Amino acid sequence: MIILKRIYALYPIALFLFGLLSTISCSKDYTSNLPTDMLLANSDSNMEPEMANINGTDTLMIPWMPSTDGTPGKDSFPAGWGRHDRWELEPDYAPIGTSNLNALCGGLQWTVPLPAPNGPGSIITTSSTFGAGKQAGRTWPVEAEIANLETGKKYSITVQVSTSKTAHSQYSNKARFEIFQSGNEHALVTEFVDLKDNFNRWITKVITFVSTGQKAGFCFSVETEKGLNVNHGNIYVGPDAIKMLN
Repeated sequence: MIILKRIYALYPIALFLFGLLSTISCSKDYTSNLPTDMLLANSDSNMEPEMANINGTDTLMIPWMPSTDGTPGKDSFPAGWGRHDRWELEPDYAPIGTSNLNALCGGLQWTVPLPAPNGPGSIITTSSTFGAGKQAGRTWPVEAEIANLETGKKYSITVQVSTSKTAHSQYSNKARFEIFQSGNEHALVTEFVDLKDNFNRWITKVITFVSTGQKAGFCFSVETEKGLNVNHGNIYVGPDAIKMLN
């Protein structure tokens, strides 16, 4: 799990500003506690493997990104995933967590069930709001850690994204993806998917980046342009989402 550093922990005003910025972008420095046993051999890789010495044993270094397969529920996340903003919980009407094809975080039913994505497992849902009031213009991103990367190597990540709604919410208009690495204040990559008129269906997105370190953060959020209701976006990540390209 990615643990974001509280760089200005002794300054309440700075923390407040930091919280506001985090609703817009996930690009923040971070550290990680990913266990070393995530360094696994990948028999399907057609690239020349990189060897690492783990506890005296040479082990194949292969890129790793957690899938979205988990237990449905609000604030329930698969291993390796979590909320971006650790200091402020989203309101009850804008839940984030693991969902299934029929219901938001295992609770309210989608008005239209989602079709199955291209692979096994569940999905993660995030939310945002637009309009007046305390929670206006807010996003609640989710993030995952990517590990076993090599500096200077190019990678691709293939995900699927959708937008769905309940009887009390609306569709998102745009999905946002960011990839960032420790020591960088800005995202290595920021890309979008237009969800307008693409409701209740999966859109495949391929994101490429050149790594500047062994680990990276992947952030997903959604937004809308009009209306006062909360809106939802979903992401599906399969077990082999990340590949080394060169």
